[in-house]
Parts: sequence; structure tokens; C-alpha cells
Amino acid sequence: MHLELTLDSLEKLAKLQLKRLYYTHYGPVEKAGERVRRCEAQLRLWAKIVSEAVEKGDITQSIYAQILEKDPQMKDAAEFIGKHWVLRQGIVMQSIQGFIDYYKKK
Repeated sequence: MHLELTLDSLEKLAKLQLKRLYYTHYGPVEKAGERVRRCEAQLRLWAKIVSEAVEKGDITQSIYAQILEKDPQMKDAAEFIGKHWVLRQGIVMQSIQGFIDYYKKK
């Protein structure tokens, strides 16, 4: 996880004022600028949640619960993710662990 580089990349994408984004696994999406800003906001939210949780010594499952509670996009995705073990235990937990590792190195 390289939070600053990721946020810098998103800022560069936003400045391009793109009309569409083409996700490798999900195909095209309209309103690219809005999507980039939502992604940036979500990263900042997760960073805040995880940094505070790491300072308190919270475990990954607790952080996941906090993200589900505070991230509206994750609330929308929770039912789908909950039905798929690979998503729940793989992708989401790996993302959280990346944030944890990032903040422990700082």
C-alpha cells in the first residue's frame, strides 16, 4: 500500500476530466470524474479508520466491522461480499491488511 502515490494518481486522473473509466474486470463506467472522487474519498475514509484502529491496537475483524459501519459504499456491497467467502476473506481483508501494514511502517 502506497497511500500517497495512490491519492496522487487519482488526483491526476481527476484532472484529465475523463468521460469514462474502463475497469479490467467490470467494464466501462460513465461519469469518470465522479467515480474517481468517490474512490479518493473512500481511500481517505479507510485510511482514517485504519490509522485510528492501528493506534488503538484493533484487530483486522474489528477494522472490517468499523469500515462496514462507516463506509456507505461498503454498506451497499456488504450483502454481496458476505455471500462470497473469497471476497470477504480475500480481497477486502487483503485491502485492510495493506492499510494496517502501511500505518505500522509509518
